[in-house]
Amino acid sequence: MRRLNFFYSVVVAIALPLMIITFSSALVLNLPSSYQFHFNDSQAINRIQYNLEASEVTKKISLYLLPVTGAEFQLYEDNGDFKDPVFTSEEQQAMRKLKKFVAIDWGVAILSTLCFAGAYYYLYKNKFKEALRNRYRLGIGIFGVIFAITNVILLSSKLRHWLYNGIIGVNLPKKSTLTILLGDPSYQTYCIFFAGTCLVVVSLLSYINFKLTKPERIFY
Repeated sequence: MRRLNFFYSVVVAIALPLMIITFSSALVLNLPSSYQFHFNDSQAINRIQYNLEASEVTKKISLYLLPVTGAEFQLYEDNGDFKDPVFTSEEQQAMRKLKKFVAIDWGVAILSTLCFAGAYYYLYKNKFKEALRNRYRLGIGIFGVIFAITNVILLSSKLRHWLYNGIIGVNLPKKSTLTILLGDPSYQTYCIFFAGTCLVVVSLLSYINFKLTKPERIFY
């Protein structure tokens, strides 16, 4: 029994940071407002050679990156009787790899959430509130380390390019449409929204954990 209790407490400590990181990341990458903010801030739409609206590009990117959608990543510009495709096959390949990464993010987020919820419920049902408080604090500490490492990687040009090569690995010209739209400085917008989402999730979970596990008072 003690080994089982220890196992569940470890699951709480490990699943908690994974849940927060992957859920926040996947949500930001699918959030239309993050792309809208980036396009408004960087004016990237005005620097491409096609006549597109920011809202049109935002909707296409956010919907395409949803794991449940299967349409190809492409937009068309009206050119008289013809419609010119905006993105090249290389740019479509890069977006397919990003879509795969987002799908993995969602998969890990869902799996870690189920593991966390199951382990947390077991410990709570068996009245191991002190263990829950301790493992929750440990999990938040691990989250803080992962969050810091993530930001160091994203804010470092060399590490950011290393991460891109590991996830995407498609070499695009600096003046390609997709590079202009989602290249630097889009990582800054991601960092802002990622940090904000993590803060909201951590605050909500911390409040719930405090309410469920706070020690009973003897004196008031």
